[in-house]
Amino acid sequence: MRDMAVEIRRRNEAFAKTPEGEEFDLRLEFTANLLRALKTRRMTQAEFCRKIGMKPPQFTRIVQGDMNITLTMVGRIAKGLGVHPSRLFRKRAGVAKLAGA
Repeated sequence: MRDMAVEIRRRNEAFAKTPEGEEFDLRLEFTANLLRALKTRRMTQAEFCRKIGMKPPQFTRIVQGDMNITLTMVGRIAKGLGVHPSRLFRKRAGVAKLAGA
């Protein structure tokens, strides 16, 4: 069992270094930071969507990683949260744990 865990960890580390792994981490960071910001502001997803003029299903696709978004959309989201867009991509210690690294 321990050998399997070591092998899974090794594969995760190898995947994280690929372009696909880096993209996955970026999406995970963005989503975690977005949801954390909403929670901090005690704002529901529906309220946030109304505030920035987005349909809730579109927001859901973004959060689930099913939709690529433009820099314009990142800007709208950041403005709606009152933060600089780069803040949505900041790495946090807990994000790596969520990714299984």
